[in-house]
Amino acid sequence: MRQLEIIQRWIDENQLVVISLLEDDRKVIGRILHYDSKNRACLVYDDDGKSVHHLALTEIQSIKRTDGMKKGG
Repeated sequence: MRQLEIIQRWIDENQLVVISLLEDDRKVIGRILHYDSKNRACLVYDDDGKSVHHLALTEIQSIKRTDGMKKGG
């Protein structure tokens, strides 16, 4: 399955994901709201911070599903 199809499925399923950012080894746990393939960027809702981030793909190291991950510990 192509990366774009996987991301779109995660958007459709409201899948919780972990996004590892290149800057400061920071991680965002949230949901992808929108992926803009033309600008190579996505909008992500940060569940913990209750905020929305606009992230360029050049800022992202990896995106993974949170299968089996429990929030808060």
